[in-house]
Amino acid sequence: MLNKLVYKKANKEDLISVAKLFNEQVASLKIYKKLDPQIFKWKMCSQKEFDLNGTILAFNEKELVGFVICTIRRENEGVINNLFVKEEYRNQGIGETLLKEAEFYYKTKNIDDILFYGYLPIGYQWLVPNTRKHYHPCAPGVIVGSDLFDFLLSKNYSVKNYNDAFHLDLKKYTIPTQIEEIIEKNKKDGIDIEFYDKFRHKKLEEFMNYVKPSFKKVIDENLKLDNPKPFLIVSKNNEVKGWVGAIYNEKDGRGHIDGIEIHEDVKGRGLGKALFNVYVNESKKNKAKYMTFYTNRDNIARNIYTSAGFEIVQSFAIMEKKIQLK
Repeated sequence: MLNKLVYKKANKEDLISVAKLFNEQVASLKIYKKLDPQIFKWKMCSQKEFDLNGTILAFNEKELVGFVICTIRRENEGVINNLFVKEEYRNQGIGETLLKEAEFYYKTKNIDDILFYGYLPIGYQWLVPNTRKHYHPCAPGVIVGSDLFDFLLSKNYSVKNYNDAFHLDLKKYTIPTQIEEIIEKNKKDGIDIEFYDKFRHKKLEEFMNYVKPSFKKVIDENLKLDNPKPFLIVSKNNEVKGWVGAIYNEKDGRGHIDGIEIHEDVKGRGLGKALFNVYVNESKKNKAKYMTFYTNRDNIARNIYTSAGFEIVQSFAIMEKKIQLK
């Protein structure tokens, strides 16, 4: 029952209550992993994108019943990190008011482009359906078909793009015979899939300049480590012509992946599928229990992932709205 509904900006200690409400209402449904309230507070407040003035809370007397978290990216793009209303208080205009407050906040910042997705300034770990403790480290948007997804559509938010999440239990994985044949055929032509060796392989820097900036960044960051994590390459005459990496396991047994890229010089030879499958096989050898990742729905490399047995287990939408500043 609504007694005295109040909306206010959050202070640092309110973030503890936000995390607890999230755990009570959202994580209890076993969709997302529970937040550590203190770590949540610390992560939020330590990120430059976060502004307490953009975190608006709804209280029914002293009970926190809803919240919206607004952040800013690149100084001119608003990003709503999360919006939630306690289940028993829904359909009473609270979510709509919180969303209006969020849009007003962006107007005061002269920002007219609002996105809704979940990994700035932190991500929300989510549970892969029908598994025991297989988690992906961040949710790239709003779960398609969820109440929040439908609510945002009703408030004139549109889908900017879809991201599909892939998953594979590595106990089920064996490298396909077709992939072994592709590997052998390329080997006969002097093209190998192998671990990168800085003393033997050449032109990695040239390859890094070929890939997209985000891939170049993760390769460079790995190489700068005192003990770089191993990664696989496609080599032709010892020159780097493909990359996937880096191979290591996260604490929960998830096999990590940064990305995959094949140089145009060797495309059309099945090397994308082969390199990815070798990577999955090496991750299994490295004692990874499972792998997850997500890609844009129009990613042409999706057939590479399905060739290894990965399945789409969840779909997310990055949502967008343009607002009038005057």
